[in-house]
Amino acid sequence: MNFMINYLHSFTQIVKIHKNTLIIILLAITVFTGGKAFAEREPDMDNPGIEIFFCGHLKNAKTLKDCLKNETYENYPWFGKINVMIFAPAWNEDPNQVEVIGNTNDNRIGAYTDVQKVNGPCEFEETGPNTGVFLGRVKLTGFRHDADGTGQFGIRGGSSCNPSNKGAINEEALTIGSSREGRITVFWEYNEDQVLLKSASYGWRIGTLEFDKKTYLPNDEVKIKFYDVDVYDERKLNLDLRAYSDSDTAGISLDVYYKFGTSDDPGITFELTNEERGPNKVFVTPGDTIYIEYVDRTLPEPYAEDDDLEVVATAKVAGLSLTSFSVSDITFKNADGDKITNPFEVGEKVIITNDIKNELDEMRSFASIIQVKNSEGEIMHVSWQLTSLPSRDATTITHTWVPKAADTYLIETYVWDNLLGGLPLAEMKQKQTIVIE
Repeated sequence: MNFMINYLHSFTQIVKIHKNTLIIILLAITVFTGGKAFAEREPDMDNPGIEIFFCGHLKNAKTLKDCLKNETYENYPWFGKINVMIFAPAWNEDPNQVEVIGNTNDNRIGAYTDVQKVNGPCEFEETGPNTGVFLGRVKLTGFRHDADGTGQFGIRGGSSCNPSNKGAINEEALTIGSSREGRITVFWEYNEDQVLLKSASYGWRIGTLEFDKKTYLPNDEVKIKFYDVDVYDERKLNLDLRAYSDSDTAGISLDVYYKFGTSDDPGITFELTNEERGPNKVFVTPGDTIYIEYVDRTLPEPYAEDDDLEVVATAKVAGLSLTSFSVSDITFKNADGDKITNPFEVGEKVIITNDIKNELDEMRSFASIIQVKNSEGEIMHVSWQLTSLPSRDATTITHTWVPKAADTYLIETYVWDNLLGGLPLAEMKQKQTIVIE
């Protein structure tokens, strides 16, 4: 320590004497640091401190933190992109530049699967200045296979290195063919005969379908969730997906479109109708089952490679049918609540009643309607009430009618789900009565 203090004192005197102080300072620093203070960074090839990470499917990670959140090495699709990151801080030579690795024959990045190999050199680009993390998208391109049943072989396979010329972060660093099931390995030969590599499994899986609700009303909009990871990343396929019902077995074809990179994808939708058929509409009647069906042609073992499977999901058109409510026969009462029978007199107040029970497993609103016709079939009186009943509950509905002329009348009562274009929830009840002067 005394030697260093004495040396610094002497060094200070030298600085006062010499005009070229910068050279003297640099020389002094070199003495104390063994001559390595401003040497270029050189990685230790025997202990380079590097690692490869696979960032998960459909996770467009651009930072190592995001990559590690979804890191996985199992169950990638046979067709699609994988963001691959290499942590290599010693290759971050210039803190002010975005650098690349793997793009020379003596420093190559490549990949291989069960069916193909890309020797490289394929370029990975640093995620930003001074990060020491390098990113490249690796795209599995599948093999020549008719994935949608059109005979056009929309998925064809193929391989290349840095195919897009847009940089590793924006597009693929490499594409490589894949089999029905296997492993993808990415390697970096960072020094002669020194190779870092990482592998992950991929394969086919059965697609899934799901309705957004278990029960719908006629004229509802239906939203479905469709997901088949085997074909998700291929926009050119004409997938065999349709919707139909018990009352509309022909049904409609559904378009599949993924809004890549957005959060406002409404999914796949269609409408139900119990009136006029039209585009993107499935005709239904109360009590129908509705179906969505997808023909999956990328099936895992034990299915054969050219097998297909109909994947079906079902839902109900709300239990709104003629058995949704039970309704008693019509009874007549006077103003005191006593039962009365024919004939009635002109001007007499007649109370028309039905006992109504909700047979559904849910609360349901409904409209109770009365209609009175004369002997000519003309409607002489109409009244209605809007109310609701809890599940399995019952009530008595009353309507008041005062006949104004002697005649033979037909009384009809209805229970509908609403007044305008309503669906019947129970069988209509009717009863004939005579009115005298």
